[in-house]
Amino acid sequence: MSLNKAVINGELLFKPEIRHTSSNEAVTNLTIRTGENVIIKLVCWRELAEKAATLEVGSLLMAVGSLMTSSYKTQAGVNKKDLEVNVNALYSMSGEMKSLIPIYSKEESSKPNAPKKTAIKNSKSAKDNEEDLSDVLEEIPF
Repeated sequence: MSLNKAVINGELLFKPEIRHTSSNEAVTNLTIRTGENVIIKLVCWRELAEKAATLEVGSLLMAVGSLMTSSYKTQAGVNKKDLEVNVNALYSMSGEMKSLIPIYSKEESSKPNAPKKTAIKNSKSAKDNEEDLSDVLEEIPF
């Protein structure tokens, strides 16, 4: 289980940029602005990249994924690092009630080369599991 989980929502600022890797995998970069006027870069791969490339500027989105850093060199030769969200699921937030409409969502176990998950029998009820997480959730700063 990975504790590197990010859930970000915001408004799409620019037209999505889609490109393909040398192995012909689609990659789309999105830039969103959160309600706190923080700019966040999102990276979508494969099927999700194809669907994300069709989004319109101004769309309200919620992205679920993990944080990652990317390194690059500017034209001036300066090394830079960016913090980005590697998106696993993307939702459109539309309507008066801001209901979530899935644009794309895929379970981790169905990713290519993902390790197979083995079911573990657990005698705890859902309520017990929720109580176990309550200490962790209280420490989250939002």
